[in-house]
Amino acid sequence: MKRLVAFIIVTATIVAAQSHYEAAASVESKGGHSVNGKSMIDDVSDIYNFPSEVSSAMNAAQGTVVYDPTEPPVNFMNGSAFVAKSITNSISAGFVFVSNSTVINDKTGFATLLGNGTIPGVISVMNTALGGYNFTNVEEPTNASHFLLGLKLASDMHLGLDVFREASNMDYSNTDVQLDNTGQKRTEITERFVNYGAIGLNAGLEMKLSNIELKGVAGFTNLGFEANNNESGTDYDGSKLDNETNIIKAESGIYIPVSGKASLKIANAHKLTLGLDFFYTIASFSGEFTRITGSTTVSTKLKSGDVSTMGMAAGILDEMQVGENTIVYASVVVGKNSTTSTPPDSVTSTTPETYVASILFPKTSVGVEHRIKKLWKFDELIVRAGGFKNYYWSNSTETGSNGSIMEESDFPTSDPFVWTTGIGFVMGKVTLDLTIRPDHWNGVYLISGKGPYAGTVTMTYDY
Repeated sequence: MKRLVAFIIVTATIVAAQSHYEAAASVESKGGHSVNGKSMIDDVSDIYNFPSEVSSAMNAAQGTVVYDPTEPPVNFMNGSAFVAKSITNSISAGFVFVSNSTVINDKTGFATLLGNGTIPGVISVMNTALGGYNFTNVEEPTNASHFLLGLKLASDMHLGLDVFREASNMDYSNTDVQLDNTGQKRTEITERFVNYGAIGLNAGLEMKLSNIELKGVAGFTNLGFEANNNESGTDYDGSKLDNETNIIKAESGIYIPVSGKASLKIANAHKLTLGLDFFYTIASFSGEFTRITGSTTVSTKLKSGDVSTMGMAAGILDEMQVGENTIVYASVVVGKNSTTSTPPDSVTSTTPETYVASILFPKTSVGVEHRIKKLWKFDELIVRAGGFKNYYWSNSTETGSNGSIMEESDFPTSDPFVWTTGIGFVMGKVTLDLTIRPDHWNGVYLISGKGPYAGTVTMTYDY
């Protein structure tokens, strides 16, 4: 038992230092029950997706870390943390920090599009001109900070605003001086900068109407990227070297998410929740390579087409209390994500418009949670288990000139059933939740001498 307590203390220390962006460990260990990563189970971790939660869940703090502990050293994957505090009876504020899960990459794939060569002609020209330097080697943002403001309009109506910024940049400058045997100088100057950026606003509303609870959010994010490389200098005889400038930037980058969930309380021990999620993102890029030799200027300009992605998903969760301390969960989710890529100029047989869709039909999840009151020094010990299975398929279409169409579809397939398990501890105002990998429980400490592997750990404090 002493080892178990030591394990909890060490884990809590890790949580205080790191964080995670999706649902808390308490939700994940019951099978997930999420629509595009947004949980249908009501939990304080809703604050990451529904900013109105900053008003309804005042005076709380939470941190979550996701890591792989199976091989030393511990491999940190991602995390998040938030703190919310009431300023007055009706106004509250909060801060959210997110690590290794950002809109600019994980939510939109914006950085991935650029890295995969959405405009391969530009990438190729730049790499050749720069002697192999590749703008895409620059790290995209991995962390984000959010400021939340909540307004309690009434006891059953809450508003929330979420303003956030994601950014990373790199600046490089180098001057290389070479001398010949007569003492003449040759100077080569390289200046380079790369900037990623995203700034967004999400607005949320939460309402309670008798036995119905509604939560919704809509947002807008502007995505940006610009990279510039300039090489210049003077030769031994004082003449100017070729002045080469390479620029690549985002011409457009937009992300629009809309989400909501509605819970209907059928009886004291039975609740149904409907979850909906929609998002749309579009991006395009341009590049320019310019070389000035004496009085001669050579310039190459390239532009990508638009790459747009739209996703829609819906799910329903059945939540029922069985006995005084046990709740069972069952949910079904369906969804579809599609990406359309258009050529920069006109559709031809060699530059077709492409359409790729992936369909989730369905994702089924089950889960159970049981609470044991007053065990040893804990107010509650919570045991959780669940799992989910995905069924899906994809299809693609290429549309060329003169109405030519090529379609391809794969056979419906599924992933193996994934088990989830977890435990929770409540002591006063502190709650510690852990997901335990089902294949790494490793028995009981006193018997095996080894403890279970906790993949996701969440600590919540109400103050």
